[in-house]
Formats: sequence, C-alpha cells, structure tokens
Amino acid sequence: MAISKNVRFYIRNKKATTQQPIYLSYFLAKKSRLFYATGIKVHPKHWDNKLDKVKNIAVPILTVDNKHAHEIAQCQQATKDNVNLYLSYLRDVVDKALSDAMVKHISPTKEYLEHCLNVYINPPKVEEAIGFFPFVEKFINDLETGKRLLDGNKIADPKTVQRYKTAKNSLFEFQGQIERVLVFDDWTEELWNEYTSYLTFIKKFKINNIGFYQKQLKILLKTARKARLYTVGEWLDDAKILAESPIDVYLNKKELELIENYDLAGNDRLDRVRDLFLIGCNTGFRISDWKQVKQENIKTTLAGNDYLEIMPEKAHATSPSTPLLPIVTRILEKYSGVLPVISEQKFNDYIKELCKLVGIVELVTTRHNIAGRIKIETFPKHTQISSHTARRSFATNMYLDGMRSQLIMKATGHTTEKNFIKYLKLNNSEAVDAMVEHKLKG
Repeated sequence: MAISKNVRFYIRNKKATTQQPIYLSYFLAKKSRLFYATGIKVHPKHWDNKLDKVKNIAVPILTVDNKHAHEIAQCQQATKDNVNLYLSYLRDVVDKALSDAMVKHISPTKEYLEHCLNVYINPPKVEEAIGFFPFVEKFINDLETGKRLLDGNKIADPKTVQRYKTAKNSLFEFQGQIERVLVFDDWTEELWNEYTSYLTFIKKFKINNIGFYQKQLKILLKTARKARLYTVGEWLDDAKILAESPIDVYLNKKELELIENYDLAGNDRLDRVRDLFLIGCNTGFRISDWKQVKQENIKTTLAGNDYLEIMPEKAHATSPSTPLLPIVTRILEKYSGVLPVISEQKFNDYIKELCKLVGIVELVTTRHNIAGRIKIETFPKHTQISSHTARRSFATNMYLDGMRSQLIMKATGHTTEKNFIKYLKLNNSEAVDAMVEHKLKG
C-alpha cells in the first residue's frame, strides 16, 4: 500500500552487542513523529536496516509487556517469519487507521495512532454474552438492591421497580405471542413496531398505556446498548413514545367545600384521607411531597407572609413554594405538625370512596384511542378522582381566581408553561364564566 512506505521499523543502537527493542516509526505532518515500541527485541546483527525486517535466520525473541509478542515468543521456533509477520500486522494497523481518518475527515495524531496500535495489541476483553431476559432480571434486581441508581444517584423506590417488573411481564407475554425466544439482536425497528401493534390490537391498551410499555423497553435497550450488550441503529433514538392528552377531572371550590364540611365522625380512615387530599388541593404539591408539609418547612417573606417551601423527592424537580393557607394550618395543628402517611394505592382507592360518599357522582365523559379507534366512555366523576386530582384542582382553581400562570407554577413546580397548561382542566361552562368575569372586571 502506498501509505506503508512511510511506516518504518528500526533499532536505535545498531552497534550494540545485546538484543535491542524494535520500534515502529511514522512521520506525521508538521515534523511530528510517532515512536512506538513493538514489544520485540532482536540482536543488531540479525536486523536488516534497509528492508526493516529480521534477516533470514532463526532468531531468539525477547518480550516487553506485549501480548502479541508474547504469543510469538511461545512458538516452538521463533523464526524471522514469526517476527516479520507480526511487524507487517502493525504496519497494516497504521495503514487502516490512516485510511479511516481520511474517510472520517479527521486529522490523525500521534495519540490517535497510538490508540489504534494499543487496541490491536491489547484488545478489550469480550465478555460472555448475556440474554435479553437475564439482562432485564439483573436490571430489576440491581434497582431493588441499590446496585443500580437512578439519575441523581437516587435509589429506586418500590413503585419504580414495579414499573419495570410490569414491563418485563408484558415482554414475556409478547415473547409467547410471537413464539420465539427474544434475544437482543431481535430488537429492530420492525420488532418494536410489532410489539406496539401487539399492545394496540391484541391487548387493546389505551395510547398512554402503550406509551408506558414503550418507555420502559426503550430505557432497557438504551441501558444494554451503553453496556455494549446490544448494538442498534439510530432507529431507537428516533423511536416515538405514544401519548395522548387525557381528559382528566378536577374538583371546583363547591365540591371541595362538600368534602371539607362532610361529617366523618367515627370514620377516622376517610377523615385522614380527606385531610391529606385537602393538603394537596391547597398547596399544589405532589403526593410524594405531602409529608414535607410540616413546621420546619414554613418560612416567612419580608412582607410577613407565611409560605411552604420544600425539596421535592422527584429527580430534577424544582423546589416549589406556596402560600400557607389557613386550612393547611388547621390540618397541621390537628396532627400536631406531623401529617398521617398512606400508600398512594390505598389513597387512590379511599379518595374515590370518599367522593362518592359526599355526593360527587355526576357523569363525566372521557375519550381514548383504543385499537386505533376513538372510544368515548361515560363514568361517575368519583371514579376518576386520584391523588393527581388534588394538584390539578389547586392549579385550575387558582387560575380561575385570576392568578397568573407563572405564579401558580411556583407552587406546582412546573418549569414550562406548556406542561403547566396540561394541568388546567376547565370545562366549557367554567371557561365561559371565567371569560365573562374577566371582561366585567376589565
């Protein structure tokens, strides 16, 4: 090859009486020169300075911390052919590195060529391949044991671990559907689309439920790719996670008054649920942050107004702050500053029971894309209430009161108005009333 003419091999001390190391030499631009120890020694009298190779005689070889040279030395007869072949391999490595640099439009440097030679001489260890489901099992186990941390070095909570277990079960069912054992190399864009079709038409999931499973699979594949267990094209980065804006409900001020004033004497369970729900409806905080509503998180502005400021548990979330309303103070005093704790699953069950009990049973209409078709369904409102309803209610009621979005976002912790607007759940009649009131005020 034409490039090879610039790759030379030589020994420095040609008059030495002992074996000398063989070096690779290559001149780069701007008078820069690469010297690279090949890891082989040869006696000067056995070296051909003009042809850059060992002369035609049997040669004893010594090694210098070099894997390939060591292999040559272990040959039954370390001849000039062993050595010269190895040197030709090193020349080919430089040739290929220079050709690759030309194709990639990069300038080869000494460091670049040294790296290419080092990779050839000491190739990275190839770990035993791990199967797709064994990888998923290990991923989940590492989350549970804390060996794998989430962004921000946060330990995964049980809810996060359960999401991946749910995704694993879905993928296992999909494997049975396609009747073959899934391996990493199977995951092409075509199989991704087949899995999406399975979730859509076989399982008949709603769009956001499909997006949930897509998201978990995408995280798993990207993690495997980072660990070099999985090689994939650019399609994975461009793969879209399906989503639709749900028709969620909120509770207006009259409905919240019904809940607050309902007599729950003798029902401590629902009484605690009511108090926690009202905390969420009057702070705008997430359910995971309600336990931070306590005395030490109460602060006072320069103007003398008390407010709550917390450090959210959700990774990368901003620290929200909200005015300390009288109802929040009353509930805190009721529990001596320490709010009761309940799991989110139980809370969501109990709040539905409470809302039905107080009479929030009007029918609401929802719309979902299921199996490629729009499906419109009607449900009693209380069946659609959850912990998230509290935050939506806070945002919507504040907005209807004329509060600017940017101020409400300080309480809800939203960083973009686009995401905040999704929390506003105005029905048509409420929107009209708000516009009329705004016009009258103007």
